[in-house]
Amino acid sequence: MKKVKLWIGGEIQADIGDSFRDARKIVEKKINEFLEQMTYQIDFSDWDCIAIVRDDNEFKEICKYSLKKQEMDFRLKIDYEQFKNGTADERKLLIFQMLLCSLELLKEKGAGKSITTFIDDIANLGKTNNWIL
Repeated sequence: MKKVKLWIGGEIQADIGDSFRDARKIVEKKINEFLEQMTYQIDFSDWDCIAIVRDDNEFKEICKYSLKKQEMDFRLKIDYEQFKNGTADERKLLIFQMLLCSLELLKEKGAGKSITTFIDDIANLGKTNNWIL
């Protein structure tokens, strides 16, 4: 059984840097507070995800997971216009949706026996915080 810690990074366009940072801090903090109380039978302990929020195609999405090294490299796009024009709550929702997407990709790559339980717990936390539509 492992403890998991979330880290969210970003390839962010400068004009939305502050709003991304504000939304990221809240989502990351609430998820990590929840995860501190939990353990899972999964093949990773660091849940790392980089958001790409830009109005160009400078950065490509990446979806890599190594079972052997128990490492992941997820760089997933969030729609720039939707993020820029969204409310603070909508921005948190967009970040959370990206995180759920990363978990579904991990599930496809076979990241442990209780990945479904992990996803369900995170989704329920999202519902509690109104991060799921």
